This record gives sequence, C-alpha cells and structure tokens, in this order.
Amino acid sequence: MNTKSINRYVLTLYAISWTIQLLSIYTTKVLKLEDARVWLLAGTMLTPTIITLWFLRRNPEWRPYLLLKPNRQLLSMSFWSIVSHCVLAFGTVFMVLQLNWGTHPWFHFSGQGVEILGGPWVLGKGQQNWLFFLGNGLATALVFALLNGIVAAGEEFAWRGFLQNVLIEKLGVNKALFLTGLIWSFWHLPVFLAGHNEPEYPVLGTFILAPIRLVALSFFWGWLTLRCRSFIPAALAHAALNSIQEGVVGNLELSVGTINRDVMVLIMTIALGVLGALMLRKDQLYGVNTLESK
Repeated sequence: MNTKSINRYVLTLYAISWTIQLLSIYTTKVLKLEDARVWLLAGTMLTPTIITLWFLRRNPEWRPYLLLKPNRQLLSMSFWSIVSHCVLAFGTVFMVLQLNWGTHPWFHFSGQGVEILGGPWVLGKGQQNWLFFLGNGLATALVFALLNGIVAAGEEFAWRGFLQNVLIEKLGVNKALFLTGLIWSFWHLPVFLAGHNEPEYPVLGTFILAPIRLVALSFFWGWLTLRCRSFIPAALAHAALNSIQEGVVGNLELSVGTINRDVMVLIMTIALGVLGALMLRKDQLYGVNTLESK
C-alpha cells in the first residue's frame, strides 16, 4: 500500500468523521437536541469501519493487512485489556483520595473491604470484602465492555485492525504505533475542541493531553492486537475505557481543579503505554510471532 493511498484513506476518514462531529456540535449548541448529539457521536465512532470496508471493497489487495482472525492468545489479551482499565480507574481514585484532592460518592474504603454506595455494579452494592469487591469490579467491567464493544469496534477495526498494520510495513512497529496514536487523536479534533473531554481547557486537552494519552494507549492496545493477531482485545479495552474507567473517574467529587485528576490519569496512561512498549520489545527479543506486517 503506497503512501498516496494511505494519505487518501486517512483524509477521507477525517473529512467524513469531522463533518458528522461538527453536525453533532451544531445540533447540541444551536438546535439544543441532546438526543441527536448522542446518536451522531455514536455514528462518528462507526464511520472508521464503514469507510475502511468501502476502501477494502474497492481495493481487495489491501485485505491481507487486516488483523481479524485471532490466535490462541485472544482470551488472555482480552482479559488484560479489561483489567488494565480497571486498574487505571481505581488507581486514579486511590491517588485522588490519598492526595486529598476529593472524595468518591460511590465508595467507602476501609481495611475490611469496600462499601459500595452508588453506581451500576452487576454483583450488587453494600458492604463487600476486598476479594468480592475485586470480582464485582471485573464482572461489571466485562459486562459494560461487551455492551459498549460494538461501538468501540467501529473505531478499532480501522485503527488497530487495519491502519496500524499498514503503517508497520512502511515505518516499523514503534513509529507506526506512534503515528497511529496521533492520527487517532486528531480524528477527534472537532469534538475535543468543543470541550467534549476537557470542557475547562479544550485547547490544552486537544493539542497536548489527548495526543500524549492516545499515543500511550496506542502502544498498549497495539501490543494486545499484535500479540493475538486481532483487533478484538483493543475494542474491548476501548469499551472498558469508555465505560468503567470514565464512569468511575468521572464521578469523583474534586476539591481541586479537574486538571489535577486529568494529569493523574495521563501519568497512569503513560505508564500503561510504557508497559506495552516493553512487552513488544520482550516479544521481539524472545521471537514471539507478533510483528509481521501481513
């Protein structure tokens, strides 16, 4: 796949997705149609798959780049895809509480366990010992990751399932994962600038925080994808981020600015990205079969 074809593919993704994002912003701010905004944002997440399928139909020679059929590592990689975002979520809560930056209305932690006061937990609320609470968190994360997985797959089919492998052939693994993260980040440009993620500082979020965070995620999710030869674990990770992580972190009641919380999330995400890079390096050193481009 030549550079001109890659550029045409990415620019088409941007043009169509940005148009839908701008429409969602318009319906919310001008027409005051909140329900329309939700559906349009969901539609935006599905456009990468639709556009990719259209390009693949027109260019069948691109199909070998797809990472669709998983190997026997699928279950283990799917497990870590969900666990990683549980750790990010509750690690952020732990640090916020330790630094006295705020409280969480859903949880009361003690040496004996956790009292769950709010939130949609599949194994129920109330006083729970630590082991039951961990199982409750993982079960809830799994359920919501599966429920959100179809929409998340709308992005991941394109980013991890196709584009990442195309760029690996052109640039090598590290540069390809870095560039995939940047392309993915700026694909969100209109909604990020409109304050969808960081309403208090949209410019900082769009041009600094989001690119760093999504490049870091690109390394960990890229490792998950290459290790099992499928985008499915990345789709589950994306769904877990959008559900369990954002739900738990987003309901923190802060006594400091949200920038403190967001930087804490960023630091933990960078750590996850470093772990992904190290695991890729380890696989390469020990000859694990992950790095073919086709």
